[in-house]
Amino acid sequence: MKQPITIALVVLCAILLITPMFTLAQEKPASTPPANKPVFLKHDANVDGKITHDEFSARRKAWFQEIDVNGDGKVTQQEWAAFHVSSFQKMDGADKDGMATLDEFIIFFAGPDAKVEKAEREAIAKAAKPGETKCDFEKMDTNADGTLAFGEFVVAWEGSFKEADTNQDGKLSKDEYMAYRNKEFTKKDKDKDSVMTMEEMVPPETR
Repeated sequence: MKQPITIALVVLCAILLITPMFTLAQEKPASTPPANKPVFLKHDANVDGKITHDEFSARRKAWFQEIDVNGDGKVTQQEWAAFHVSSFQKMDGADKDGMATLDEFIIFFAGPDAKVEKAEREAIAKAAKPGETKCDFEKMDTNADGTLAFGEFVVAWEGSFKEADTNQDGKLSKDEYMAYRNKEFTKKDKDKDSVMTMEEMVPPETR
């Protein structure tokens, strides 16, 4: 009789050991993989709901390194295009229809809960500075308080969508999105050598 009792005790111990591990595995919330995080959260390192100038610059540097796949310190037009084609494919929601609606576009950049109240939207529009400023951060920071609020971030990307949607049909094709991004590459490539350096992506005076 001793042998069956011993086996039963061993099995019982094994169950008692495994059960807590199984429970913890079930209770652990699924984290968002870094690659699938909305762009806003990739900037907001301390997750306080706003982006400081330092966070903005740090994310731009990290972004450069993500695009520079061969790590030679330069982003070629081919690397730039490959990165943004991949981004567009992630942006094109569950329907995979080859088009990005405004909702899909904003979800990619700001997340699924990107709602801006009417009063905040009007205040941002009223404070917006016309023309070019020395860096994207200053252009987006409409109230010039040194941080990007979530609403400022969302409204800025809504503006980018409208600029990229050249036929004004309320959707972005891959061609429209790539034309918009290629225009950005040309603008940043100050010496017109068809590659972008870290200094061109994040000029020292904007860090």
